[in-house]
Amino acid sequence: MKSVEFKVLIALVMLGVIYLIMDAVVLDYQDNITHYSIAFYYKFAICAFLLISITSLGYSEKGVVESTMFHFSVSVLCLWFGLSNLLLSNVELSKYVGLIVFIGCFSLFNVLSDALEMLREKQVFDMGTLRIIQKVVNVLLFSTICLSIYIVVSGKWTWVIQSPFDWGH
Repeated sequence: MKSVEFKVLIALVMLGVIYLIMDAVVLDYQDNITHYSIAFYYKFAICAFLLISITSLGYSEKGVVESTMFHFSVSVLCLWFGLSNLLLSNVELSKYVGLIVFIGCFSLFNVLSDALEMLREKQVFDMGTLRIIQKVVNVLLFSTICLSIYIVVSGKWTWVIQSPFDWGH
């Protein structure tokens, strides 16, 4: 079982590094709205690939790693989509994004509950510290739900992602 947890950790770190490199180094969101769309399609493709791989693997040791990676990837996609839609000045606030962020809360819940379960099983922290971590997780989930509600209430019914056919124009 130890090797499965280690594989999950390594996979999540690698996936996080891929996202960070893409967001911090490769794409420039402020000057080019096309980069915002490219980042969305790239992250969505990773999520789709992971979903296909976990449905083909079923429940096995490798399937557990893929499933955790899928939930993490969906969480990152939805949180990135919501925060970037809110913070970037050249992107219009969209109600669709708020709905996607709300759906992403379920994947975020899966990732965080799996992490808490692993911490409980490994007895890494005492019960007091685990309760504090649980409270922080609850605040994070509540904040994500509030973010999605704010975007739905404040946004317009427009899709902010450009079609790949419009990237050259």
